[in-house]
Amino acid sequence: HRPSLVGASAGVEAQDGGESAARLREEFMSYTPQQADLGSKNEPAPELPAPRNLIQRLNAVRASVHYIRKDKRVGEGGYLVVTHDAVTALTREVFIREGVLMVPSLVSSSVELTGTTTAKGIPFIRYQARYQFTVFNVDEPKDTLHFELEAHAIDQGDKAPGKALSYAKKYAVLKLLEIESGEDEEERETQRASITPSAGIREQ
Repeated sequence: HRPSLVGASAGVEAQDGGESAARLREEFMSYTPQQADLGSKNEPAPELPAPRNLIQRLNAVRASVHYIRKDKRVGEGGYLVVTHDAVTALTREVFIREGVLMVPSLVSSSVELTGTTTAKGIPFIRYQARYQFTVFNVDEPKDTLHFELEAHAIDQGDKAPGKALSYAKKYAVLKLLEIESGEDEEERETQRASITPSAGIREQ
């Protein structure tokens, strides 16, 4: 608190005609709380953490997520897969906390008929696309990482583009963060010679 001037000023004016009172007023007006001796030590302000680059942030995300379980049964054989939603649920909050954002953009795409139809005669299409993924440091948007990924999807309606993007995004996250999923995408079926339907000739 600012010291009281009332009693001190009145006493000084009575003694020397007001000169000392004027000097006291000047000192009073220039007084600041920092000049008070409160018996406390001036402690330095805590240092702020050094800003992290994108690679450091991604490494922090990698340290927070480890394994994701297959969560959906698909196909006629009923095999289990890891879905896009499961990967998003596992990583979204960690990406936000660490200040990392991943944005996909379409580079190219193509559509072709598969030659197969549904029971009602609706044709299946194969949608194939190439995406570029840009990973941003949200605090320094110029600090980025770019990579491209291909994906395809087969559908009899308008869902093929969305399926392809979900597949690409899922594997972009899994591979970027090296998350174990239990999926064996390197498994290979035994390759056999095909037969040309029209001629019945086996192609080697």
